[in-house]
Amino acid sequence: MRLYGHAVDRYDEFVSNHALAPEAPQAALAQGWAELRLGRLDRAQRTWLQIAQRFPADERAPLALLLTAHIAVQAGDLASAQHGLDQLVTRYPLSPSASVGRLSRSILAVRLGREQDAAPDLRELLRSKQLCAAHERHVLLAGLRAAGAEAPFLRVNGHDCPVPPSGSQPFEQFAAPFLNGAGDPETTPIVLHALVRLGADEKRWDEVRTLSSDLITAYPTYPPTAGLLTRVATQAAADHEWPVVRGAYEQILAQDPGNPLSPKARLDFVEALLRTGDPTLAQTQLTQVAGVDQTGAQGPRRLFLLGEVSETLGRPDEALAAYDQLRREYPRAEWTAESLLPRARVLQAVGRGRQARALLEEILKGSAGDVFGEAAFRLAESLSADGQQALAVKWFLTAAYVDTHSTWGQRAQLGALQGLLATGDRSAADAIYRRMLTSGTTDPDLLTQAREALLAQDRDR
Repeated sequence: MRLYGHAVDRYDEFVSNHALAPEAPQAALAQGWAELRLGRLDRAQRTWLQIAQRFPADERAPLALLLTAHIAVQAGDLASAQHGLDQLVTRYPLSPSASVGRLSRSILAVRLGREQDAAPDLRELLRSKQLCAAHERHVLLAGLRAAGAEAPFLRVNGHDCPVPPSGSQPFEQFAAPFLNGAGDPETTPIVLHALVRLGADEKRWDEVRTLSSDLITAYPTYPPTAGLLTRVATQAAADHEWPVVRGAYEQILAQDPGNPLSPKARLDFVEALLRTGDPTLAQTQLTQVAGVDQTGAQGPRRLFLLGEVSETLGRPDEALAAYDQLRREYPRAEWTAESLLPRARVLQAVGRGRQARALLEEILKGSAGDVFGEAAFRLAESLSADGQQALAVKWFLTAAYVDTHSTWGQRAQLGALQGLLATGDRSAADAIYRRMLTSGTTDPDLLTQAREALLAQDRDR
C-alpha cells in the first residue's frame, strides 16, 4: 500500500517486543527498506547496522553490513563505508554478500587513490571465480537507488546472473559483466582501471592490452586513464614488453595529441616503435625528445637509440656518428656488452673491421646468451673476411654452441661449414650439414646454401 511510515512503526514495534523471535532480523531488514523509501537514509543505515550488532549469527547480518556500507557511500561518508566493508569481509568471508563486499571495497580503494589496496580483493574474486559479483552488486545498487519506488526487498543471491562464456581469460571474464551492463558510468571504469593495474602487476600483458582498450573505447573521458596507461607503459618497458608500451602511448596520444610525455616516456615510446618494426616513426618521435630533455638526463639513451634507428633505416654512417658522439659526450656512461654490440655492427658495416673486431672481443669478455652468440658470430665473420679461416671456424662453432636453434646459431653453423670447406676439412663440414638436416628447425635457405657449398666443392674436384 506504500504506507511506509505505518510499516516502519509496525516493524519497529515487532522488533522491540519480539527481539528473540526468529522473524526479528527479517523485520528489521524490511524496516530499513521502508525507512529508505521515506528518504531517511541515516535511519535506514542505523536500522541495518543494528541487525549486525543484535543478530550477528543471522544470515541477514552480512547483507545488513553491505547495505549499511553502501548507504554510507551515498552519504559521502567513505570512512564509515570502509569500516563496514572491512567488518563484512572479516566476519563473514564465506557469505554470499562477501564477494560483493570485496568488489565494493576494491572500487572504494581506487576512488580513494589507493589502487594497490584494491589488488588483494580483486585477486580473491578472480581466484574464487566470483563472476556474479558484478551482477549482484548491480541488483543491490538498483534497489538502493529505487527509494520511494515499488521494488521488492532485495536479497543478494546470485540468481539470474549471466555468466560469461568460458574460454576467455580470467580478467576478461570478470570484466565482461561490467561491460555488458552490470556496471554503471561511475563503477565500470573504476573496475577496469583496477583490473588493468592488477594485470600489469601480475604481468598479464595480453589482458592488459585488451582491458585498457575496452576502458578507452567505453569511457574515453575517464580522467585517470592517461596516468594509468603511463604506469602500465613504464612497467611494460621494464619487462621489454614493447607491443604493450607502444599500444599504451599510442592510446595516450590519440586521446591527447599534445600530451607532454616526459623525456623518459618519450624514449620508451621510441624504443617500442623501433622494436615493433617502425623505425621511421621512431625517428620522428626522437626529434621531440631533445626539445623537452632540458637537463640532458636522457642524453645517452637518446643518442644510443638514434644510432639504432639510423642503423635500422640503413644509414650506418649516421649511426656511427651517433655512437661516436655518445662516447665523446658521455665518457663515464656505463657500457654493457649489449649496448656496445650495435656500435660493433655499424663499424663492420662501414668497413672498419679492425675496430669492430677489437670491440667484439671486448664484448665477448662480459656477455652471455644472445649477445654473446651474435658477438661470436660477427667476430667469426670478420676473421673469415680477413682470411683467418681456422680461427673463424672456432668462433662460428662457439656461436653455434650457445644456441644451435637461434638465428645466430643456425647462421654460425653455415659459417663453420663454409670455413671448414675452405680449410679442406670436408668430413667435419659433412658432419655439420647432417646436424643441420636432422635438427628440424634449420632455416631452409641456410640448408640450401650449405648444400650448394658442398656441391660446389664436389664440382671443383
